[in-house]
Amino acid sequence: MSIVLSFCPAHGYTKSANGHTCKDIDECTTGAHNCSEGQSCYNIQGGYRCLSFSCPPGYKKVSDTRCERLGCPGDDDNAAAAAACQKLPLRITYYQLSFQTDIRTPAQIFRIGPSPAYAGDRVSVAVTRGNEEGYFSTRKLNGFTGAVYLQRQVRRAKDFLVDVEMRLLRQGTVTAVCSGSPAAQQQQQQQQTEATVI
Repeated sequence: MSIVLSFCPAHGYTKSANGHTCKDIDECTTGAHNCSEGQSCYNIQGGYRCLSFSCPPGYKKVSDTRCERLGCPGDDDNAAAAAACQKLPLRITYYQLSFQTDIRTPAQIFRIGPSPAYAGDRVSVAVTRGNEEGYFSTRKLNGFTGAVYLQRQVRRAKDFLVDVEMRLLRQGTVTAVCSGSPAAQQQQQQQQTEATVI
């Protein structure tokens, strides 16, 4: 994304080859960031964010952005604990999304569904946390795909951390996948918004 200015902001931008516009510097690619070893760098317009996450109890980290549920106790051990464990999400995946401010709403910003999808699959998608101001909504697009929508315009720089849960009904069994957090961050220059999905 380029910005037309006679000068560039002191940080995060450089002059484009044409000398008339400013271009965002990707600090994550160039290594010009101070993220620690346990953090991931995400480029945003005019800067970057260092993000990290840890898995909740009962999960193990399998990649920079994913946690998977550890095995549940057998029914013989503790039937109530086994039933409660089976209702927990199978995996939790963290996403960083970008979208512009002042876009026409409602705007689809994230799609979620099982992979692979099978005939007869049914999903439901819900925002389970972080939507107290009502910026986000969910919709079922078909039997096996749901979407998160930006429901209200975001007019200034803002961060969101939103949990989105997909429940999959497959052959009579319900599985939850927490793919939450369109954590959105809006930028001032060209007003781009970052969103992290957990």
